[in-house]
Amino acid sequence: MITWLENAVVCTKENELTSAQVLIVDDKIAAFYEGLSTAEAKAKRKELSETYSDLHIVQANGKLLSLGFIDPHVHLRDPGFTYKEDLITGTAAAAAGGYTRVLAMPNVNPVPNSPELIQTMRRRAKEQAKIKVDFYSPVTDDEKGLNLVDFAAQMKAGAVAFSDDGKGMQNPALCREAMRRLVAVGGLLAQHCEENSLLNKGYINDGDYARKHGHCGISDSVEEVMTARDLILAAETGCRYHLCHMSTAKCADLLNLAKTKWQADVSAEITPHHLLLSDDDLREDGNFKMNPPLRSAADVTAMVEAIDSGLVEIIATDHAPHALQEKNGGLATAAFGITGLETAFPLVYTELVRSGRLKLATVLKCFTAGPAKRFGYGDYTLASGATADLVLVDLNAKWTIRAADQLSKGKNTPFDGREVYGKVTDLWCDGKQILSNGKLS
Repeated sequence: MITWLENAVVCTKENELTSAQVLIVDDKIAAFYEGLSTAEAKAKRKELSETYSDLHIVQANGKLLSLGFIDPHVHLRDPGFTYKEDLITGTAAAAAGGYTRVLAMPNVNPVPNSPELIQTMRRRAKEQAKIKVDFYSPVTDDEKGLNLVDFAAQMKAGAVAFSDDGKGMQNPALCREAMRRLVAVGGLLAQHCEENSLLNKGYINDGDYARKHGHCGISDSVEEVMTARDLILAAETGCRYHLCHMSTAKCADLLNLAKTKWQADVSAEITPHHLLLSDDDLREDGNFKMNPPLRSAADVTAMVEAIDSGLVEIIATDHAPHALQEKNGGLATAAFGITGLETAFPLVYTELVRSGRLKLATVLKCFTAGPAKRFGYGDYTLASGATADLVLVDLNAKWTIRAADQLSKGKNTPFDGREVYGKVTDLWCDGKQILSNGKLS
């Protein structure tokens, strides 16, 4: 199909909005025009209509045009836990949130320990998913932290990176050996930093709320000790290292030290909930339980500053859908994790961009070029010849998050009932329109 996308706006690197028109031919951006006047855009449309008899015209009506979002940290639960989510529902939710690519964590059943399993998952994704899905390999067999998988074979099969997500590698010697082997094959280690010996049965942040309400707390040091260890090892070995869902101010300080003083090849991601919620927002509700937990207000401020300064260039959801009964037990017994794909951009845009705390250009980079660069998808830019992975967002649309309306099987969000701005209306993945006027094809 040949599509002419007219009267959009794009956000420049200078954080200015300017008009944009795009010609999509098959799976590519055939032409990209920035700064055309209304008259010039109409003239270009007329010219193209004479060239292409089957030209499909989409009027953006001033909506924001962006590259499709990339989320490097999602849990699709498929195979093995499809009562929580599956490839179809998870990627439908992603498309509704503006994502054209997601990277799925390996805590499924069976765990993709072998090239054959990685290949099977990739094949099923091509058959069933609404958008592009890439897959992590575990670092160790069954994520047990004992035996390293064959990194070279897993990468050859298509594994995008390596993680025992949800289970930080407890053995430092094994972690260092994993890093050494990953250096040899050019692989990336993405770590869930959690020192089990310090957990003390905690399940929410070790702060005033936990103490006042008699809950077992997770101290900041649980995350910080392993983060410090891993950053030291990454600097020593030269391993490409990525810190999943960073949540504390000290971790940000450690990351800055590793990047600026040690010249380590390290990065981090921050979730929307760690940018917007603190343990001051906690309720006796399992939908406020995730790992890492909601930290202090000071930590939230530090996370926003990490994005603003450019220390962190990736916003990832850690989308973790659960069945209703798994979240109904309250903070002590509910499963860890919340959904995020359908609400990430509107929440960040509403609370941080509209409030003036972050620039729109900065946020868009964290949803697009930041993850693309870190995870090997090259120079992700709006330009002629680029793959047509595009999203339209109505920045002026005000709407209310309703858990019951989410396309994800998981309805476990702490943002139920919150009013936000920014509605994804249209999405193209490899040039194919997946979402049109808010409806999935």
